[in-house]
Parts: sequence; structure tokens; C-alpha cells
Amino acid sequence: MNARSRPVSVRVLRAVEEVPAAAWNALLDDAARPFLDHRYLSALEESGTAAHNGWHARHVALFRGRTLLAAAPAYLKQPGAGEFVDDSLWDLASRRLGLPWHPKLVLGLPFTPITGRRLLVGAGEDGPALRGGLLQAAEALARELGLSSLHAHFHLEEESAAFEAEGYVPRLGVQYHWLNEGYGAPEEFLARFRSSRRNQLRRERRAVAEAGVELRTLRGPELSATPGSLFQLYAGTARRNGSVPYLTEGFFARLVRDMPEELELVEARRGGDRIAAALNICGPSALYGRYWGCVEDLPFLHFAVCLYHPVDDCIRRGVQRFEPGAGGEHKLARGFTPVLTRSAHRLLHAPLAARVARSLAAERAAILSGLPAWRIDSGLKQTS
Repeated sequence: MNARSRPVSVRVLRAVEEVPAAAWNALLDDAARPFLDHRYLSALEESGTAAHNGWHARHVALFRGRTLLAAAPAYLKQPGAGEFVDDSLWDLASRRLGLPWHPKLVLGLPFTPITGRRLLVGAGEDGPALRGGLLQAAEALARELGLSSLHAHFHLEEESAAFEAEGYVPRLGVQYHWLNEGYGAPEEFLARFRSSRRNQLRRERRAVAEAGVELRTLRGPELSATPGSLFQLYAGTARRNGSVPYLTEGFFARLVRDMPEELELVEARRGGDRIAAALNICGPSALYGRYWGCVEDLPFLHFAVCLYHPVDDCIRRGVQRFEPGAGGEHKLARGFTPVLTRSAHRLLHAPLAARVARSLAAERAAILSGLPAWRIDSGLKQTS
């Protein structure tokens, strides 16, 4: 029998470790790296970070014999942190109808609001058929478990058609990304601002230096910070802000151990002591800002560590894009561009699904109409 004529079977994985790293990573392209890498998913799951916050792996995988053909990272989601796509009003409406909203199935990643591929298909395989097969298998799982809904978070625009073909309703969001327009030096980027905004940014940068703070980026062997110190910076800042740290020390330990070449640490020192740091993760063509912490909160220190220093470094190294994370309209005034993000939602209760579809249509129209004004507000001189 020809191998391609063998039937395709579905497996639901309760941990990414149920398949070899080489088989999983063979499905990845640059649009899936580094956050769908087996090592990153394993760090979230094996450290307890995911499950302790209500994310329970139910990855949907398609096999031909023992060969992994396609997969979609998926989690059975209980109430808790880490989605970055707010559906609290849908939750309320569902409960008013007497229908529990949780658990639900999320096709995406815990605590990682980064756009990337969500439907992984091996090279040379029938992409459209396997993507449809993944979504049909995910819905069958949701119905078997009596779930309220399925949600794909931060998927690629090119995947939208696959989701819509299976009855998902699209949703738009906005993040602020820095885009490299061929700057040869940081001063060329600053020159793009209107004079009043440019002077403001220079004052903010000077304030940190005048406070005696030195910034540098550590990579590879230079990344001498222990996982424990990274965790303490992160956890201490979360607690001072009145929130509970959801990432575990084990998660940081796994990242430092398993993904050292993808990590960058921007550290701020004063008088030889580290007073702040930001852990960033490198992708094939972009830098991603992830976790920040400080023990001393100086004016503009957060901007310097999390925005200005990484941008300057991207310019010097020719990195094309810097995504500093979700939220934060303050990024707009500092030269970051509003960029659309996408999610897709399949609600299995028809009356609620119809209500949500109407509300999302209005939301999409408002976001699209607002984008031109947001881009003008960036403070950058408009180019023809």
C-alpha cells in the first residue's frame, strides 16, 4: 500500500511531550517560530505554568500511521489569566442563558499574545485539506466534551479563510509594533519624528542616563542572569502592581536551559547593581518583548529598557520588526505603528453565536475606521 493512501487518524495530545521534538518542529516554518517550538510549549507545560492557570493541553494532531502530518496547539481553558482576547461579555451573556462558558477550547498559546501560525502542516502535504481536518477534529472534540466554544487567538491573516470555512467568526484587535524602514542608525529613526515629539523622546532617554543607569543587552554565553533572579524581578514587579505572578520559576529555568540562543536580556545597572531587566525572545525576523521587572522604578526606566534600547539595537542589527507585547497606547507616541491582530471564534450555541457575530461586525468596522487616525498620532512625519 502506498504510504499516502493510508488513512489519516486523529490524536489529542495532553502534552507536547507526547510527540518527539523533531517530529513537531518539522511542521514549523518561520511564521510559527519561536513560540510554537516544541521547547517553548514544553517550558509552559512541564513547568506547571499552563495548568496552574487553567490551561490544559489538548493539542489536535493528525497522523498517517506513525508520521505526524499536521497539528494545532490547543488548550482546554478554565477561568484564569493569559488569553489577551477579552470575551468576558460573551461569558456573561452565556451564563445569562444558563449555559456555562468555561471550559472552552483555545487554539493558541497561554500568556503569549504573539501573532503566528496556528494550523501547522508538514511540507509537501495537502495544506487546505489538513487545515480543515484539524479544525473539524477540534470541533468534534469540543462537542464530545460539551464545550461552549472554540477560539483561535492571534492567527495569521492567511489562515483566516480556513477558519471562516469552518464557521468561525473573525475578530480584529490592535497592537503597536516597531517597523524598521531601513534606518542606518538610531538617530535616523529619531529624525522621523516631528520636532516637539523628538525633543520629548530625547529628554526621556537623557533622564535615565543622567540617573546613572547603564543599559546593555546580554546574549548567549553573556546571559549570566540565573533563572531565579529573572523570576524574582518578574514576580516582584507583578506583586507591586497588585497582581499574582502566573509564570513560574521553572518556566524561566526551562527557557534559559533549552532556548539560550533565542533569548536576549536587556539589563539596567546603577552603581554595579541590576535594578531592572527585560527578557526578550528572538524570532527569524523579529524581536519580541516578553517579561519585565525592576527593583527600583525610576522615571522613564521602563521605556528605556523595554522600548528605546531594543529599538536602537534592532536598527544596529537590521532586525525588521520589534513587537513589545500587548496593550500600551503610550507606544504610539514613541514611533510604534498600530497593527491589526486577528482571532476567530466558533460558538456552538446558535442564538449566542448570532449575537456575537453582530457585535463583532460593528467592532471590526470601528477598528478599521480608526486605524488612519491612530497612525497619524504616532508623532512620526508622514511620508508620501
